[in-house]
Amino acid sequence: MYKQRRQTNYILIYLEEWEEDAGLVDIEAVQRSKGALSCGYHYVVRKDGTVETGRDEGSYGWHDHQRNADSVAVAVVVDPGVVPSDAETYKILETLRVKYPNAEVVETYL
Repeated sequence: MYKQRRQTNYILIYLEEWEEDAGLVDIEAVQRSKGALSCGYHYVVRKDGTVETGRDEGSYGWHDHQRNADSVAVAVVVDPGVVPSDAETYKILETLRVKYPNAEVVETYL
């Protein structure tokens, strides 16, 4: 369905600020309203630490037009103005670091 990535140079962490807890379904609804076919992130980490799988990990993302082809994107849901601790992203990051040991981890803010 989606174009497949040939390389993974980056693991991008996006902070999604939401007043209430939000997950894949909520983020996908917002992104669909902006033209996406589905959630553009590969993973969503809810406020309670639950990891939800979004777009197929091997597919191009829909998050940063310059990095969709060479990155895995993780959205971390946070309260407005709050930066998550490393513990909140640790589980998924460790998994991705093992899969993509040469990828640079970049935390980006929306």
